[in-house]
Amino acid sequence: MKQAAAMPPGTPVQPFIDALTELVREQADTTGFVVLNRWVEILEQHFPPHLPDPGHTTE
Repeated sequence: MKQAAAMPPGTPVQPFIDALTELVREQADTTGFVVLNRWVEILEQHFPPHLPDPGHTTE
C-alpha cells in the first residue's frame, strides 16, 4: 500500500490504486468483511461501465 500511495497522480494505474485503497479502508471500518454489493459499488466508482451510446450509428 505504501508503494501504491507513492505513485504520482494521473498514472494509468491510479483507478486501481484508488479502488484498492477504498476497499482496504472499507474492510478496516467493518468487521473485516466487505459484502459483495459494496465491492461492486466501489469498483463501479473507479471503473465505470462503458455503456453503449444510443445516438451512435454504424452507417
